[in-house]
Amino acid sequence: MTAILEDITIESKDDDDLSTVTLNENNLIYDQLKSELTLKEIEEKENLKKLPIIYFPDKQLKSVAKVVKTFDEELISDIRNIFYSMRINDASSVAAPQFGINKRILIINVTKPLILINPILLTHSEETEISNEGCLCFPDYFTTVKRYKEITIAYQNEVGQKFSLKADNILSLCIQHELSYLDGKTFIDHFSSIKKMFIGKKITKIIKNRKK
Repeated sequence: MTAILEDITIESKDDDDLSTVTLNENNLIYDQLKSELTLKEIEEKENLKKLPIIYFPDKQLKSVAKVVKTFDEELISDIRNIFYSMRINDASSVAAPQFGINKRILIINVTKPLILINPILLTHSEETEISNEGCLCFPDYFTTVKRYKEITIAYQNEVGQKFSLKADNILSLCIQHELSYLDGKTFIDHFSSIKKMFIGKKITKIIKNRKK
């Protein structure tokens, strides 16, 4: 998601099987932010991959992402490559399927990097707000979407620990935007089939022009 940063409020919530949320620097990806190297130098030093963006109307975006059950080196590699690729593309949040990785992984980077694995929406406020949103999968396209003002989610980190997180403002909007991609949906799904077809043709033309 492409967005303007605003104030963020984060609170922890205790459940019997959920740890309180912590937003400490994540060593998996925060070192990329602290490094004085260029992104290209980081890519070469850490053997990272720039992942290709999956553009609408590619059918991959309609697939339901798989639950992460194995927390291993492959998962760590995926997370590092996703974060590197979102930085290359100047995105504030992404879902793994946007880069062709069919796993339930979100990375949000509005103040500090936040890795959300197998995120589940637990509760939301009755109050909503209108969000002006763009997306890597929809180059040069923006639209308004109604979102819940506050949400609470459950998720796991990169080693499988369980957490809960209450978010509002831009963090809430980013999480809601990216959650849709894990279920094969996008932020234009409320549009008519004709309008989605028109948007698809427009984006295909933009991509072709970029390749010239």
